[in-house]
Amino acid sequence: MAEPRENANQPSSGVEHVPGRCGGCAVLVGTRMPVWCLARLSPKQIRLFYPHLTEEQIKAAKAYAKEHPDEIARSGPEAEWPS
Repeated sequence: MAEPRENANQPSSGVEHVPGRCGGCAVLVGTRMPVWCLARLSPKQIRLFYPHLTEEQIKAAKAYAKEHPDEIARSGPEAEWPS
């Protein structure tokens, strides 16, 4: 499991780690939307598949993923279910 980042729990970042929510991985603030899921999609795909997300949320997810590539690479279904 990825280690939580201190700066990710600041409301201004738009990303948080909540124990017990989505395995403690980085999620958009106040949601169960994992950043790793959004990091693998283009902004256009995100708007298509998740139209309820705001541009600010999309930017926050992309910025977090860019700042923490190792954490994102260790997150998600590939990390939980080895082939």
